[in-house]
Amino acid sequence: MRGDDELSDIQRNVTFWTAVVQEGLWAPYIGRSIAMPEYTTGLPLIDSSLDQVMFEFPEWSELQTQPTMLSTAFLETVKLMQIGNRIMNTL
Repeated sequence: MRGDDELSDIQRNVTFWTAVVQEGLWAPYIGRSIAMPEYTTGLPLIDSSLDQVMFEFPEWSELQTQPTMLSTAFLETVKLMQIGNRIMNTL
């Protein structure tokens, strides 16, 4: 079981990276450069239990239930935003 301090650190990390992704998406949309100060926050961690939460398709769908891979998708989104940020800052 994780301690409260560890859970707070994880939640703070996810909140930070959510803000980074939102900034990376909104700044170009509204016509300004991405404004992120230098940071030392580590990348979000993979939570295997969260990744295994099952996604169920509607009854009419022929697709099978599958894991959501939420934390893995979030980590890869953050990595893509870092690449996008570097691209936008060199244009």
